[in-house]
Amino acid sequence: MTAMKSYLVTLEPLGDYFFGGEVTFGDARTQNYLVRSNELPQQSALMGLIRYKILENNNLLSYDAEDQSTKELVADLIGENGIDVDNPATSYGVIKGISPVFLTDGKQYYTPTPLDHKIKEDKNDCNCPVREGDYNVSFGVSKCYWGKEIKNYLPEIKNYDQKNYCSYKYWSDDKGVVLKDSPFVYREQVGITKNDNSFDGKDAFFKQTLISLNDGMKFAFSVSIDVEKLQSKSKSLLSGSSMVFFGGNRSIFRMEIEEKSVDWSNIFGDLHKDGRLLCLGDALLSGDIRADSDFIWGMSKPWRFMRNDVSKGHGWGKPSKTNIYHLQSRGSVIFGKKEYLDDLKKSSSGLNIIGLNYFV
Repeated sequence: MTAMKSYLVTLEPLGDYFFGGEVTFGDARTQNYLVRSNELPQQSALMGLIRYKILENNNLLSYDAEDQSTKELVADLIGENGIDVDNPATSYGVIKGISPVFLTDGKQYYTPTPLDHKIKEDKNDCNCPVREGDYNVSFGVSKCYWGKEIKNYLPEIKNYDQKNYCSYKYWSDDKGVVLKDSPFVYREQVGITKNDNSFDGKDAFFKQTLISLNDGMKFAFSVSIDVEKLQSKSKSLLSGSSMVFFGGNRSIFRMEIEEKSVDWSNIFGDLHKDGRLLCLGDALLSGDIRADSDFIWGMSKPWRFMRNDVSKGHGWGKPSKTNIYHLQSRGSVIFGKKEYLDDLKKSSSGLNIIGLNYFV
């Protein structure tokens, strides 16, 4: 029987950070001049960080690709390849799963406000957000061709006012209480050294939005580790406090790892509502899943990541990227019949390993 242990990982930025996305400064052929950091790190980046720490603890960040025994050890520790969303059976070595990333102030955990929560900004009190219950989503008798079939109903959201809708802007605690202030602080930076191929002032100019967290806030996620296998292969367990470079611009974070089991679906269980699933993390949904739903309230975003192969050892070349996937953003809500929602949760177990498709 596999000896599993769960660890809570927190990341505290010690200044501004930059998490890149699909829009980058590019190269000489495709350049962007305005680039904005993502608020949260991608799941592929979190998985990469844990794999990096395991290799670092065992002095395996650089190894000879011709040394078969070392390659086998690296594969046992972190898996032969990086993330593979098309193959749920992919092994990540001793890493048996990571969760989505949340925010914590050391007392509570926070997640993006569900999009069907009704938030009002009080104009008489500094635009402070207040939850006024939930939007009531019902289905009438109108017919519409929806994907593969004609559906006999369309969603109706009572008292929904697009001009005043603001739920997507806020974060909430495990009871749905909205944070008064944004946990993120934004800072714009301009410069004229975008890349090494820029020789005139016009091509070299850039504007970059960096982010920091409000005092006391940290990123938090959990990791499940096969400790029996780790102890048999590794010189050092995954624990302790350290400084790490993470994200773009060599952003510095204080990383703390403690043995602690966290059930995120239970923590945010009060956000559950019958008839729909809440995306606690980003979700990868196929076209069929989208078509078979009654209604999805949310936004999608592009996502891709770097490929790697431990058989090639360490290299300084530019890594290749995957094709673009489109994720349903966290905070989205998916409506459907009970059987559909149950099947969606069951079919997502392979993606749960990398922190995608966490529902409540």
